[in-house]
Amino acid sequence: MYKIEGKRTLVAGASGFLGTWLIEKLLDRCADVTGASTSGIQTNFPDLRMLSADLRNFQEAEAVMEGIEALVIASAVTSGAQVMESNPLAHLFDNNLMNSALLRAAVQRHVERVVFISSSTVYPVGSWAMSEDDVDGSFFHKYEVVASMKLATEG
Repeated sequence: MYKIEGKRTLVAGASGFLGTWLIEKLLDRCADVTGASTSGIQTNFPDLRMLSADLRNFQEAEAVMEGIEALVIASAVTSGAQVMESNPLAHLFDNNLMNSALLRAAVQRHVERVVFISSSTVYPVGSWAMSEDDVDGSFFHKYEVVASMKLATEG
């Protein structure tokens, strides 16, 4: 089990729903947390160092990772099912750029641990409680592009 206590941890996507929740939990575990988001929106955590960066850009992704030991990738360009259906590529390019830049920067900066937050879109259509073993490459048709991108990043 990875010990997060005292680790310099970057949460990419810090101003989003999952990022905000993760920051709270990481701070509770005494991690030294830095947040990064495109908006740079300040959160309600006084102990949080917040950075604004275009995480699609490798140089900016690498810059925010200076001195980081653990990275949580919770950043994503998102929208609802209607956008995914009407414009299937809406999320593909920006999310691929962001994920690639962050992962490349993590390798360049010798980050010890990377956690990638995927998506429920990678699971098949079903009405049962699913586990990671249920991921089989069949996706709900509206989520096919986003699910493929997330699953490829998990690679």
